[in-house]
Amino acid sequence: MLAKEATLPTFTITKDTVDGSSLVYKYAGMVTWEDIRITFYDVVVGSNKASQIIKDWREKVWSVKTGLNSPVDYKKDSVIKVYNLDFSSWTTWTLYGSWPQSVKEGDLTYTATEIKVIDVTIAYDWADSTSDSSASEGY
Repeated sequence: MLAKEATLPTFTITKDTVDGSSLVYKYAGMVTWEDIRITFYDVVVGSNKASQIIKDWREKVWSVKTGLNSPVDYKKDSVIKVYNLDFSSWTTWTLYGSWPQSVKEGDLTYTATEIKVIDVTIAYDWADSTSDSSASEGY
C-alpha cells in the first residue's frame, strides 16, 4: 500500500533508580513503543482498495458478528519500507505484534480533487529496523 505520510517507530524508556549510601544509581526500566500513524492513499492494491485491506484487518480485531477477537487472530508483523529521495537506499521497519487501533476513512467531498485517504493508528509491541547494504552507515 502507498503511504502519503507516516510517523516512524519511537520508544521511551522509563528510568529506575536505586538508592546507594550516598548516591542514586539510575538504570533503564521498561520500554514503551509509541503507536504510529499512517495516512494511506485509498488506491487499488492487487484486487482490493487500500480501504478494503484495512477494513478486513480491522474486522479481525472487532466486528459486529464476532465482537472482540483474540490477539492471535489480529496481531501481525507489519513491514514499512522507507526510501530516500532517489530510491537508491531504504530503511525497513518491522512492527511486531501490530494491529489497527484506530481507522478513519477520509471525508468524501466533491469540491476537492485530492485522492481519498485512510488514517490508521497502528499499535504494536516492539519494532526493529534494518537498512539496505548500499546505504552509508554512520552516526
